[in-house]
Amino acid sequence: MKPDIPIIGQRSATNSLLTTSLFRNEILRRDAAVKAWHDRMKISELRKSCGVEDKTSYTVNVRIPPRYTNAR
Repeated sequence: MKPDIPIIGQRSATNSLLTTSLFRNEILRRDAAVKAWHDRMKISELRKSCGVEDKTSYTVNVRIPPRYTNAR
C-alpha cells in the first residue's frame, strides 16, 4: 500500500509528536522524577545521620475470613 498523500495545510501524523505541549509534558514528567529521586536521596541521608538502618520494608495485613477463624 502506498502511504497517504499529506493534505496541504494540515499537520501530518508524524509532526504531531513534535508539538510543544508534548515536549512540555515530557519535561514536566522528567522534572518530577528527578525531584522524587532527590527527595529519596535526602531521606536516605537523613536516615543515615539518625542511625536508622536504610532498608525498605513492607507490612502486609492479611485478614482471615470469619468462616476460617474457628477452623484452626
